Amino acid sequence: MARLTPVFVMVLALGGLSLMDALVKMLGASYPVWQITFLRYAFGLTVALLLIPLARPAWPDAQTIRANMLRGILVLAAAASFFHTVQYLPLALATTLFFLAPLFTVALGGLLLGEPVTRSALVALGLGLAGVVVIAGGSLATDQLDGTLTENAIGFALGILTAICYSTAIVTIRVRAQKDDKVSMAVLQSLGAVILVTPLGLATWEPVATADLGLFLAVGTCGTMGFLAISYALSLAPVTRIAPLEYAAFLWASLWGFLFFGETPRLPTILGGALIVIAGLIVIRQESAVAMTEEETPPV
Repeated sequence: MARLTPVFVMVLALGGLSLMDALVKMLGASYPVWQITFLRYAFGLTVALLLIPLARPAWPDAQTIRANMLRGILVLAAAASFFHTVQYLPLALATTLFFLAPLFTVALGGLLLGEPVTRSALVALGLGLAGVVVIAGGSLATDQLDGTLTENAIGFALGILTAICYSTAIVTIRVRAQKDDKVSMAVLQSLGAVILVTPLGLATWEPVATADLGLFLAVGTCGTMGFLAISYALSLAPVTRIAPLEYAAFLWASLWGFLFFGETPRLPTILGGALIVIAGLIVIRQESAVAMTEEETPPV
């Protein structure tokens, strides 16, 4: 059962991060993107700082500070790229480009970390990507690319950049999560992002309604707790096995879309979701098989 812990933690983490995206969508009608991004990391940093007395981490050394703050740049770059991608392309297509990230993550995990890429992981990735394409294809059936060739090219480039930045961040989390305290990682990553985004957030500032402060706090909390959960999952399992689970975010997004915005899943979403579920079950089955093998192997 312990072998499945990173699987369940990762799925729950994606649920929290998807909830954060839904709350950001709510706030997007009233506030500029850069202000929302600034407050997301500012509140996220606050939540992480409040966890320090509970975690009581050791003071981080210079390498830990540098590595985790630099990852804050990657995470911020991924968020900013995605926010701008949706200005050029339909949301479904932008999301599909983002879900190239698990493929990049597996590749980087194999190349940079030397982690084995199993056949089951490749099958799960393929099924998950197929599910995303089915869902996106259903949405794009009624949406046309309205921009110029140049605008569409910029949109595609930014979408791919989002996936690369995110997958690189995930790989660096795997490296640091085995060495650094998780709360310290959350604090330093958020701090790096806040330092970079503060000028843009203040430059586009709009007065915040008192009623929306709770939403911004929820956004920051979901972001920080989601990061902590992902860090924990990646400290227990290699990215090549965890990456296929990223596609579960589409299922969470469908749930939040139905609950908050009354978005009813269409047939392509149901079919694509089924492929994503199968991909996740393959990962779970693989983890169970590995666990059984380890239990049956006598100690030497």
